[in-house]
Amino acid sequence: MKKLKFCALSLFIALIFLFLLRISPSFWGKIESIFHDIRAQYFIRNPETSSIKVKKGEAKYIQKQKKLKSFQSKIVFVDIDDKSLNQIGKWPWKRTVYSSFIKKIEEFNPSLLLLDIYFPEKSKEDDEFAKTLSNYDNIGCVYNFTKQKNLLIDPATKNNIRKWAIKTNKKDTFKQIKSILPTVHPISDNVFLGHDLMIKGADEKYKKIPEFVIHNGYLYPSITTVLYLKYRGYSVQDLVLEDDEFITRDRIIPVDKKGLRYVDYYISESNRKTFRHISFVDILEEKVKINLEGKIVFVGVTAAGLGSGAQDVLSTPIGEIYGIEFLANALLNIFEDRFIEEVPVVWENIIFLFFSGMIGLLNYKLTGLKNLFITISLVILMFFLSFWLYSLGILINFSKFLIGFFLIYVGITFYKYILEKREKHQIRDMFSSYMSENIVAELIKDPKLAKLQGQKRDMTVLFSDIVGFTSFSEKHAPEYV
Repeated sequence: MKKLKFCALSLFIALIFLFLLRISPSFWGKIESIFHDIRAQYFIRNPETSSIKVKKGEAKYIQKQKKLKSFQSKIVFVDIDDKSLNQIGKWPWKRTVYSSFIKKIEEFNPSLLLLDIYFPEKSKEDDEFAKTLSNYDNIGCVYNFTKQKNLLIDPATKNNIRKWAIKTNKKDTFKQIKSILPTVHPISDNVFLGHDLMIKGADEKYKKIPEFVIHNGYLYPSITTVLYLKYRGYSVQDLVLEDDEFITRDRIIPVDKKGLRYVDYYISESNRKTFRHISFVDILEEKVKINLEGKIVFVGVTAAGLGSGAQDVLSTPIGEIYGIEFLANALLNIFEDRFIEEVPVVWENIIFLFFSGMIGLLNYKLTGLKNLFITISLVILMFFLSFWLYSLGILINFSKFLIGFFLIYVGITFYKYILEKREKHQIRDMFSSYMSENIVAELIKDPKLAKLQGQKRDMTVLFSDIVGFTSFSEKHAPEYV
């Protein structure tokens, strides 16, 4: 019966802790983010890309040919860097600059070319830019969402964006979104489109990407999803949303109710140089010769000289990376069918409650440092289990087990202390009036000695007598003996 009390107590503490997790998820989410980041950093994929070297005295890049197995080799970055700003001029650039750039880079025959640059307003160079874009069918642009209400979008621009969306009767995923920040007509007439919305977590880091956004009756897929569809030759109409799965013809992308999923990383702050990075101006000035056949080219801002407002640098679990690198990581997840899925909360809680009950049972039998050792052992077990599961693409909330187990340990230890205190007090009250203090102290030290039956022991007994005592005691009353 006492054993069940300890088990029930540990489960009670566990349930209170689960309730606290539910009512303040953002607070506990910040703690778990620390352990998520550790796992994300540990499991950064090793890139298998070919290297690019520069000969001294020449401005041309010489490419080393190497057979590559990984889809990581398909990613190439064209950086709008400080060098490009210094040579081309003040930001933002005229759209004629992009027209010239596209003509030059298309000579290298890329499979897809993504301009991760916003064109939300009309410009007098739009017609020339659109004419250049119309010559190719492999160029993509982005749009975004804004909290600004009643942002006016011309019908042609809205229609172009909705060509790359799906009608739906599902509710909006983000209530704070009020309008679309578009890529305007006529530019959007001649490109494929996807949103590049990015959302910070509770710890101000970018961990998840919204694979879709539902807004005003339309499902808008992310640019990463659209890039994958374009590369495979699929249509946006091939996308299907079922509960927690966003499905293409050959991929099931796990998402939560808001369309978010964790990003698994290949490109980090530390291994950035192992990927192909080419300066925008080097393409423009024909200083680069590179075969881009079968490659996906990301064009985006990496310049530090633009100031914090225009910089596209994101704080992530694996360090600060550029926006185009974050998108490329997310795209590689789809290509390699490598996703990080969260363990359903119900199953996670069942596992947590099972181990919580085990702690209660073990704490009943064991005492002292043994209890602490068992608790620490279970925490270490869950720590390594969380790493092993992450390697399989499964994310379990380790902080729940770490904090929960120690709360249970502290609660049970305190409960045992109260019980022992009460038991010692009862023993002292029961025996101190008719037993010596030494015996009472022994009973308090080991309450198991306080039992009615005797004890079987091997003992030596000494029998002795005093000379003449027997005859003396027979002749005198007991009080005189």
